[in-house]
Amino acid sequence: MNNSQWHPLNTAHPEATLTTPYYCELGAGLVKVSGADAAQFLQNLLTNDVMQLTDGQCQLNGFCNPKGRLLASFLLIRQQDEYLLLLPDDQASFIAQRLSMFKLRSKVTVEDCGQHYQAIYLRADSTGAGIPLPWQNNSRLMLSETAQHAAQLKELEADNWRNAGTEQFSVDLLQQGIPVVYAATREQFTPQQINFEVMGGVSFKKGCYPGQEVVARLHYLGKPSRRMFLCRLNNTSANLNAGDEVVNANQEVLGHIVNYAKQADGIALLVSFKLNAIGQSVFTADGSVINDIWSLIADDEA
Repeated sequence: MNNSQWHPLNTAHPEATLTTPYYCELGAGLVKVSGADAAQFLQNLLTNDVMQLTDGQCQLNGFCNPKGRLLASFLLIRQQDEYLLLLPDDQASFIAQRLSMFKLRSKVTVEDCGQHYQAIYLRADSTGAGIPLPWQNNSRLMLSETAQHAAQLKELEADNWRNAGTEQFSVDLLQQGIPVVYAATREQFTPQQINFEVMGGVSFKKGCYPGQEVVARLHYLGKPSRRMFLCRLNNTSANLNAGDEVVNANQEVLGHIVNYAKQADGIALLVSFKLNAIGQSVFTADGSVINDIWSLIADDEA
């Protein structure tokens, strides 16, 4: 029987070993919210405190259904008085339409604008140009108009930036413990089940938003039954999908895959586990053993 290794908190887990600086073209979706009421409109709908954003900043944010389950997770970027939601491409059209349902008399425009912009992820040993991302790995985000994108890439390469490929961005997100909600996992997870509030994606000091009562009740009056862990799979040919179940040796469901990324020597993945699964052997739906499992949060946050 293969046994999964559950590592205690603070045990070293694999980090990126690529030489910096490098960049990744994201191919992500973008939704723009603009207009006189844009800030208050988003403040009333999203999980984080939009009013804390200043021009040129971004924050991890989410959009829940009334039951407190995440419809989407994204980076919310402020550019002067406009706001851009950077999210998976398969979510952009849906989220633009869903946000538009709440416009009523608000002076806002919501548009799927992915065709007009290109996003580039930058990872370096020190800070530099671009919008700083809200986690600790000296990473930044650069947005360019589609017509200027090729010229921007040439400038980066002339300055000795290396193209690490789109998958490396996913690897970096995983290693930072940043969850991504795709169309396939829409409405599957509460924020706490994927450590979203621990990663700074939820404000408990702002006003109401869809699902706020459920999210706040769990924060103040209870403890989540699930948390997200960073995992490693040595089988590079495993067939995985976001939202897939992971099971024990008796085929009992222990959790669900949040997101994953393939590497040369294995697959890194984030899994939302039932906390009573800790210590058990864990398998993917195709029978591959999940070899290593690291906690991303302290015991008092579980």
